[in-house]
Amino acid sequence: MPFTPADEAKRLAWSEIENDWHTQYGQRVPRWQCAGCSEPIGGLEDLMLGDGNRVHLHKLECLLRFGERWRNEATAGLRAFGLDPPQGFDAGT
Repeated sequence: MPFTPADEAKRLAWSEIENDWHTQYGQRVPRWQCAGCSEPIGGLEDLMLGDGNRVHLHKLECLLRFGERWRNEATAGLRAFGLDPPQGFDAGT
């Protein structure tokens, strides 16, 4: 699919509305729990995310898994409102 400014604007707008949905309705896990793998943070280093969730700092997979999950949840929530992502949009990116 060739790049056009209109397509980029649609992707940016969708990403923003996904983030807004997540801010309003997204899952918040307990402070002791990793939002990516659901295991306890324990005494390990963690990364505090802007939404208040935390992920293990030593496992990049935790951050990636959480990002993919919240975007998929946001897309499902927005579809329930009758909104669909732009054509070719990948929720995991």
